[in-house]
Amino acid sequence: MVHAMNAQVLPLSMKTETTVSVYGQLGNHSVVRLPGRRLPGLILQADTVAGFLTQLQDAQACLRSGRAQRADAEMDMLIDTLQQWYALIESRLADAGEAL
Repeated sequence: MVHAMNAQVLPLSMKTETTVSVYGQLGNHSVVRLPGRRLPGLILQADTVAGFLTQLQDAQACLRSGRAQRADAEMDMLIDTLQQWYALIESRLADAGEAL
């Protein structure tokens, strides 16, 4: 099942090529702007997404088993990661003379 938030979902068999704007160097997660989009996004490698999902699943399992303190610690780590990624987007845009 594919979940999309505010995105156009293409059929899985469809592949398109286009030019994107890349802010900074390409890496494990890169800041890019897709054509026609006002705000940039963050491209994550599949293993990064898989690790994030594992952390969320661990936090959920902790909550369900009554280990709220452990779940809270997992959520703190996830929030910290997302804050770092957001700061990266802001930083890369600032380096390019742009802002969110």
